[in-house]
Amino acid sequence: MSTVKEAVEVAVPLSKAYDQWTQFEEFPCFMEGVEEVRQLDDRHNHWTTTIGGVRREFNTEIVDQLQDDLITWRTVDGDTQQRGTVRLRAAGRDPHPGGADDGRLVHRRRREGRGRAGRHQPPGDG
Repeated sequence: MSTVKEAVEVAVPLSKAYDQWTQFEEFPCFMEGVEEVRQLDDRHNHWTTTIGGVRREFNTEIVDQLQDDLITWRTVDGDTQQRGTVRLRAAGRDPHPGGADDGRLVHRRRREGRGRAGRHQPPGDG
């Protein structure tokens, strides 16, 4: 079992980054090795990945989800076992009165499991 921890700062509003992380079917556009993600219902997705020449299919369940804050998942069956959390945090201090964020985000991801799900970086970070 391996553990991956990352922090990435991207120049997008927090709500936009969260929205991208909840559009699972778009993951193949920005995640290396992810061929397809099909949303089965509000909490379950079916993944097809090819990493290092090894094709895997598995289902995940979202076990916790808080708007603009975090998404936690785990595999429920298939060719791999993993669990993870993506945690989103506004970066820096709020320069705007009234609580608006400064348009930057620190994206923190922790994933534990066999295999590597690829390069996780939300689109629109450039």
